[in-house]
Formats: sequence, structure tokens, C-alpha cells
Amino acid sequence: MPYATGSGEMTIAFTGVGDPEPMLCTCGFKQATLPTLTQAEAIKTNIASILAPVISTQYTLKTVALRWQADATSQVYVETVSAGSSMSASSSALPSNCAVIVRKRSTFGGKKHRGRMYFPGVPEESVDWNGDLTTTFRTDWQTRATSIFGTWTSTLGMLVIHHSKKVVVDGKERWEIDPTQTPTEVTSFAVPAKIGTQRRRMATRTFTVG
Repeated sequence: MPYATGSGEMTIAFTGVGDPEPMLCTCGFKQATLPTLTQAEAIKTNIASILAPVISTQYTLKTVALRWQADATSQVYVETVSAGSSMSASSSALPSNCAVIVRKRSTFGGKKHRGRMYFPGVPEESVDWNGDLTTTFRTDWQTRATSIFGTWTSTLGMLVIHHSKKVVVDGKERWEIDPTQTPTEVTSFAVPAKIGTQRRRMATRTFTVG
């Protein structure tokens, strides 16, 4: 998948008990040079230490991959590290179609300049009957989201939202990153009260870019 000049994408993969497919969280980034193994290791360590307490023990951080492209004529460079780090929230997790949403905020208005990540392993005890995170858990998650934002920006430089375009492949429509559009800088992460579900996600987009 091509990216805008000097930008790329971080993909964080989690695996869960009984789930055959990994659950992916993605975030775009922009930097002037190739991503390094040291950067990928730093992100892996950060996630394992900061997010483990709010993700159920039924989930494991599997890999962190950094993809980056210098320009439209260059190959996409990939740096991947394996993790195998177990998460540590003691409660059983909600079904795998439920996730904590982390919104990517920017200084611009409109849907085009917003993004989100979906983190699996939501502990059962942290959600009420209405699908809202408890106040204590949400506050804790927000503190941790702010923390990882600081580490990710200091490690990777600018975090960005890649913009997408609709394409038709084998007669089927899908969304892809549009490398001709300038990515939007992410200025902060925010955790809303309502959890995300697969049904809500598929109603808007089949997958997340940026």
C-alpha cells in the first residue's frame, strides 16, 4: 500500500484466546528517514508497559510493524518486531467485537481530519449495561492514551491521519490510503465513554486507515 511522501503506518497486532485472526490497531506517522528496529522496539515496550493494565489477560501483544515510504517511486520499507507480551487486566474480556475507542484529534474540523483506533480486550467489569466505560476506567484509559501519544510522537515524530479513496478491485469497492493527499497531523488522543463494536465500525467503514 503506497503512502504520502515521507510517511507510513504503524500496525499493532493483538491476539486473543479463541480468536483465529489478530486484531489490528493502526496509526500513521511522518518522518524524514527510514524507521528503525530501535523505534519499533520502543513502541512495543511502551504498549506492553502502559496499556497492559487496561487490556484483559485473554489478549497478547503479538507484533509491532512500521511501514514507511520515501516517495511515490520507492518501495515500502517494513520493520517488524515480535512481542508476545501478555496483557494484565484481571477481568474476563467482552466479546472480541467490542473495543475501547481511541480518537485521533487534529486542529481541523470535519470527518476527513479525524481518525480512531480500536483496542480489544475490554474487561467486563469496566463497562456498564449501556455500553459505557465506567468513569474510573475511562479516566485511567485517557491518562494512558495521553502517555502513549507522548511516547509515540517522541519516537516516531509526527503522528498523522492518512486520507483514503474508494477503489474497485475485482468488482468490489474498498477504501485505500490516497498517497496524493497530504496527511493531517494528530495533536492528541481522546477516549470516549461509549465502547466500539464491530457492527458500528462496519456501518461506517470496513477498515481503518491512518
